[in-house]
Amino acid sequence: MTAVIIIVAVLAVLALVAFVVLPRTRARAQERRLEERRGEMADRHRALKSFLYDRLYHHHRVTRMTQKADRIMSALFEVYMHEPRQLPPHVTGRTVDEDETMPRVIADYIAGMTDRFALEEYKKLFDPNERV
Repeated sequence: MTAVIIIVAVLAVLALVAFVVLPRTRARAQERRLEERRGEMADRHRALKSFLYDRLYHHHRVTRMTQKADRIMSALFEVYMHEPRQLPPHVTGRTVDEDETMPRVIADYIAGMTDRFALEEYKKLFDPNERV
């Protein structure tokens, strides 16, 4: 009977070691490896971010297109604000129907334009050779 109790106690200790102690030790080792990789990944992330900013986001062509789009959107907004009757009636009607301010209505109208439509509107408004 004592031999059985000793065997059960040994099995309980082995189970404790197998299911509690070893997983914690493995988890700590895994955490150390993750910490090492975290620093390595942070370095790679910084390098990628720097590359993208230099070669893509701040590329001279992207900057040109951004500035051009800004000038076109600003010009459309100003010309519509100066003379709202150039807008379609369903757009200007929002100031009465929905109690919106004219700047909000114009901003929403421009925000809903596709690039192609905005360029066509710009040409119609500013290019003397373009048909209205």
